[in-house]
Parts: sequence; C-alpha cells; structure tokens
Amino acid sequence: MGIPKTVVRVGRPEYIMLMEQVGIDVVFSPRLLTASQILRFVRSGEGVVSISTFEGGKAESIEIEITNESPVAGKQLKDIRLPGKALVGVILRENEAIVPRGNTQILDGDHIVLFTLPESVSKMLKYLT
Repeated sequence: MGIPKTVVRVGRPEYIMLMEQVGIDVVFSPRLLTASQILRFVRSGEGVVSISTFEGGKAESIEIEITNESPVAGKQLKDIRLPGKALVGVILRENEAIVPRGNTQILDGDHIVLFTLPESVSKMLKYLT
C-alpha cells in the first residue's frame, strides 16, 4: 500500500515478538518504556550513563563511565572478574567504538557497555562504581 514504515503500540509486552515476526517495523509497549525509565532513575548513580532493557526485562545493557577509582581501570579485560553474568559489548573511547578483546585495556574515561541479566545488575554497579 506504499506505507514506508509501520509503528504499533502493544498493551501486552508478550505480543512484541509476534508483531516483529509479522513484519511490523517498530513495536513499543508503554509498560516497558515506563519500566525502563524507572530502572534508569533507580539505578542511575555515579558513573551510570544509560540503562536499557531487552526482551521484556529479561536482559539489560548498562553504559558506565570508568574513573580512576574503578577497580577495572588500567586492567586488561581478560584479568577482570565481573560479578554475576555479564558481557562487555563495546568500549567507547574518545569518539571511537572499540569491540573489546581479552587484551583490551580499560582506561580512565572509557565508557563501557555491559550486557547482563537483571539479577546481576546491582552487584555489577557496586563493583564498577
């Protein structure tokens, strides 16, 4: 019909995956958007830049600014034992995105983006900040 993009609001988050499977371009849930904003408010603290949820809150991404006081500053990724289950997805350093490897060193001023499970977030934030 010539419509370039379809956007759908769903009342039940469990319908999001179904809508995406049938070809809807953008699917959003006011409930999940509200939950994401509340998480951002509750978990925002020193060093936390942003928080996002995935799959109805089954996973989270957290962007954290690393300072000299952080126990990971100056260490290589392979030498860091993060509490809980987490994956460092990207390091943002001076307008450059770095896909980290084991020998990548985390420096003061870096922003790291972690992907983790909700039950690991509190331990992770306490450890890193």
